[in-house]
Amino acid sequence: MKVQVDSRIFKLEKINGIFIVFCDYEQEENFLFFLIFLTKKLKVSIPEPTHYPYSIASEFTFHEELITASFSKVIGCFLRVKQTKQLLADEIISLCK
Repeated sequence: MKVQVDSRIFKLEKINGIFIVFCDYEQEENFLFFLIFLTKKLKVSIPEPTHYPYSIASEFTFHEELITASFSKVIGCFLRVKQTKQLLADEIISLCK
């Protein structure tokens, strides 16, 4: 299910997690700026990304939960949170608005 949070963020609830998509970071070239944005908003340290054939990703811990920051050519830059962590996803969205 896709939920529009505001004009810049939407949330996708899938079987493999909750995806928080950031519309301001739609291009692969923006991924490092996306990581800088997350570092400032969530006050976390994010390691260098790993490049895959069709995506880029970096994993970090937020409130003792593993979060994946990633870029996909299909949806742009996003965060993936475990499906069972709805409150954590909502907190991340609130901090990133």
